[in-house]
Amino acid sequence: MADPFLYRWMTNLDLRARNYVPIIYLAIPGSSNSTSYAVRWNSIPAPIKPWMNFIFDFLVGKFSVNRCKTQNLNVYEQLQNGVRYFDLQICKKSKTANPISGFYFCNGRYCDPVAEPLTLIKKYLESQRQEFVILDFKKFYNMKRFDHDTIQDFLFKLFGKSIFGPRNGFLLDLTLTKAAQMGKQVLIIYRNDNFWENAWPDYCWPLLSVKVDNVEDLCGALESKLKRRQPGTGCISGYIYKPRALTLTSYSRNALTLSSRIRQWLPQQSAGFVSLNAPRLNIITADFIDRQDAAFCKEVIRLNDWSLHTTQIKDDNESYV
Repeated sequence: MADPFLYRWMTNLDLRARNYVPIIYLAIPGSSNSTSYAVRWNSIPAPIKPWMNFIFDFLVGKFSVNRCKTQNLNVYEQLQNGVRYFDLQICKKSKTANPISGFYFCNGRYCDPVAEPLTLIKKYLESQRQEFVILDFKKFYNMKRFDHDTIQDFLFKLFGKSIFGPRNGFLLDLTLTKAAQMGKQVLIIYRNDNFWENAWPDYCWPLLSVKVDNVEDLCGALESKLKRRQPGTGCISGYIYKPRALTLTSYSRNALTLSSRIRQWLPQQSAGFVSLNAPRLNIITADFIDRQDAAFCKEVIRLNDWSLHTTQIKDDNESYV
């Protein structure tokens, strides 16, 4: 059974935070490689770096599949556990009679067809009208210009008027209350040169993730990246675990240690108004968000208590300044 604290956390957020704190100044939990739960032993390598997949499979066999799978829960279950940001990579697999069915999410290997996870997200949003999600389309493989048109047309048909795009207002003005009043529940980031008027470009949501190969480097690297955050934009923090060759056999154990270290670091952070002298978290992602009863998501959401102290709110009759 879903934890009600996580299932509807945006709906139940302090009313002042819903009314006055922009979404870019809230603390929002996200999942890294969000659709990788669908990677299985027989999943086919995606054409990202085929020669690398071949060599890796030859050397360590099915272990490479474990490296590609960083989530256990499907996207609906992730939503039930508090995730509101999704890290997505798309690859074109084949030509089909139904154009969209030829596109798959991927993370080194093919995951589910694009339509399946996105339809689950829509199903959740239709049952929770006060909730809001961010879909970050980060990487695209084996795709041409007309393929992007197919993806964008599908996204608009699926989410339609619930998409909050650049034409609908400024990020600094987008609060959860305003989004609900406008009937908006989805913000799409599209990190590609193929312009789409309904999506936000990557410079509005910079990626501040770090690549690490040991626990000791993690927190310092995250804080160093966070100092680069500019006021008026969102930001995505997180880590990419890149083990040294000699540590491949302990990949799962080291990845779990990194997740635990992130949870220890989070209570020292804060959300809310950002200045050059006070960089704060916005979105932060992690692997296996279900571990320890979704402790990661709970820690991130609790940071929103601080957003009320770090954002200037005068009273219930005045707007955010």
